[in-house]
Amino acid sequence: MSRSRTRSRASPGDDRVSNKLRIVVLGIMGRTPLAGVTWQVLHYVEGFRRLGHDVYYVEDTGDWGYDPEHDTTTEDGSYAVDYISRIMRWCGLPDRWAYRPAAPGSGTFGLSDTRLSQVFERADALVNLCGATVLRDEHLRVPVRIYLETDPVRPQIEVAQGRQYTIDLLTAHTHHFTFGENLGAGDCRVPVERFDYRPTRQPIVLDWWAPATRTAANGGGGRPLLPDDRFTTISSWKQSGKDVEWNGETYIWSKHVELLKLIDLPRRTRQPLELALCKGDAEAIEQLTSYGWRIVDALAMSKDISPYREYILGSAGEFTVAKDQYVRPRSGWFSDRSACYLAAGKPVITQDTGFGNVLPTGRGLFPFGPPIRFWTRSKRSKRITRPTPEWPRKSRGNTSGRTACWAACWSGRGCEIEGPPRRRPRPAGPDVRALCAARRGQAGIVDAGRGPLPRLAPTPVRRAHRLRHSHRGRHERHPPAVHLLLRSLGASSHPLDPTAARAG
Repeated sequence: MSRSRTRSRASPGDDRVSNKLRIVVLGIMGRTPLAGVTWQVLHYVEGFRRLGHDVYYVEDTGDWGYDPEHDTTTEDGSYAVDYISRIMRWCGLPDRWAYRPAAPGSGTFGLSDTRLSQVFERADALVNLCGATVLRDEHLRVPVRIYLETDPVRPQIEVAQGRQYTIDLLTAHTHHFTFGENLGAGDCRVPVERFDYRPTRQPIVLDWWAPATRTAANGGGGRPLLPDDRFTTISSWKQSGKDVEWNGETYIWSKHVELLKLIDLPRRTRQPLELALCKGDAEAIEQLTSYGWRIVDALAMSKDISPYREYILGSAGEFTVAKDQYVRPRSGWFSDRSACYLAAGKPVITQDTGFGNVLPTGRGLFPFGPPIRFWTRSKRSKRITRPTPEWPRKSRGNTSGRTACWAACWSGRGCEIEGPPRRRPRPAGPDVRALCAARRGQAGIVDAGRGPLPRLAPTPVRRAHRLRHSHRGRHERHPPAVHLLLRSLGASSHPLDPTAARAG
């Protein structure tokens, strides 16, 4: 059956693509109806939509959903259905979602079964976000099936150990992307076998995190509110069941192990440090508060996306740790939540997972490892270093500081970057349009455009000249991400290569 394409002539500066694809995003918003997971899904769904594609959200994991009102998992899908419906209505896609509860015979909510089958039959690409969905026959009919791994290390080790379930799960996909941007590097301990992983970064819709969104609702009288001086983060306390052993070492999944190593940090700085904790037991909270940590309830602010965003916008920045499973193997993993802090113009101090090999650091993004060195606006004291001069203006929510923070830390589009980046990011990412073309041998691919939404695999650019710095120090014209991705997939060139376009 031939697949139709909606072709449109793009005006200069228009981000929309000329080839409109139908993309299905598989996610876990109903299984985990919490704001952090929801923002991750929304950024992909909205990103594809703003690029001009026809996007659908489908959840069909077969898992019971979590009900935060009763703090329990349940096979009753009513909470998940109401939650997904409200979220998709908020982002302007009220008729582009489907949810199948775990309970047998519950049917399909949102789209009808017939309509959902048509969506899969006509889809050009499927993005299995988090890799949480085991693909079935209806999914396998989609020609491009992207496994988008948000939690690296454990899957790679399970493949190396020969775990058949993980191998079968990955084999069902045609392309594999990971947030572990340091996989395969010389200092990375993660085994990479059988599957060709391509590093990628999460997209962020910048205007969703503009400081102006924090206004009258919190007493601002319609004016943006200024952040206070506390550094915050949002996290669970203990997580179990995902520790993994490799080469005689156990890599721990729970985040509290790393945080306990820094438990006395509030006593060493005048900067207020606050943890929004989910599922923190009373003993742990008492221990943390005795050392000076401020504790707030993460679950209360995570039941909806707005309080979660308000909390980030109201912070001076983020101080957080990463899981041992990301840190010791040097995976290069970076947090969705930390990306949101950066997009909001907030500096981020976080544990180094190896992302410093591919992300520029020192302006807005500050990785640390032992011994801990903490940046603060207070006077210098033992094991405390002074702040960078950019912090005051970045923390006040002005547009230039926010843009500079995002550009320096995340290398997104539409930002000015002063001078060459400290490190050269790897040019790869899940450009679905390029994947579809490479899979079917089609040409006619164009660049994604120059809008406020960062490219799915952003690379440092200058807005005016689109130059990049080569390792020899010369300025070279920066090729669009689709060209780089097509080359990585084995396609030699296509009609819209910059050199070919000039020659034509």
